[in-house]
Amino acid sequence: MFNAANKTIAAVMIAAAMASCGDSDKEKAAALLGEASALVERGDYGAAIEVIDTLDVRYAGEIEIRKEGLLCRARAVEGLAKDSIIAVDDMLARSIQQIDERENDFRYIEMPNGIDGYLIAKSIYDTNAMNKTGIQPRIDGSEGYFQLAVNIRGRKIGFERVSVSDGSNVVTTVGINPSRLVTVEGSEMVVLTQEEATPLVEALRAAAGISEYKLCGPKGTVTVKLTPKLRDAIVDSYDYAMSMQANRLAQIKREKFERQLQMARDQIANSMSSKALASEPTED
Repeated sequence: MFNAANKTIAAVMIAAAMASCGDSDKEKAAALLGEASALVERGDYGAAIEVIDTLDVRYAGEIEIRKEGLLCRARAVEGLAKDSIIAVDDMLARSIQQIDERENDFRYIEMPNGIDGYLIAKSIYDTNAMNKTGIQPRIDGSEGYFQLAVNIRGRKIGFERVSVSDGSNVVTTVGINPSRLVTVEGSEMVVLTQEEATPLVEALRAAAGISEYKLCGPKGTVTVKLTPKLRDAIVDSYDYAMSMQANRLAQIKREKFERQLQMARDQIANSMSSKALASEPTED
């Protein structure tokens, strides 16, 4: 990325130097257009767009040359969009492969009253799980975000965070606002977001020796055993969620680049048609 940026800056500086050597604004503008066209031919589309931008700013009065620049810019955008689609397709392929590798390890849990359901690792699926004190990793069924459901049965500690320790190193989830706690018959429940739970996932991934976790609040702490099965389910659920999000993001990017590609091609076609009409002989 650093080298690409340097090449772009260098190309713009060279083009500016070339343009400064001309005897008139028209010649300077033409020199910039020539450099931009050469950059397009070399496949350096970002640098070509930078040069065209320089042309438009410095020589706004050179209308005819700037019109040629519009066609050059459209070709640069076309090339940039095509390259971007290739890169995004690689992202899509990787995310699809990752999803395919994991999807059979999860099951979808439907929720009543039109509430979005969630995915849970089959290895820890237990219809009675949320009647026990502990945590449960989930994946939001609509957006694919990681979640961590927390349940504290029969106690009110004003839950704020989950804590784990590896020796002297203590890691906690991001503290929550107490107003989010749901209290039912003396028990506390809350679902942590992906951003809140990520520090816990990273800690479990980095330290294999963690064997327990603490549910912490100002009114007390509950210590719960962390089984290897739950540990693996937390990390696997997080990774599966990341794959789903990468897939969705890649699809959004691909649609964006496809629109850019189509707009560039439409502009190229319109420019070519205009040039063809302009070159036709007129009747006396």
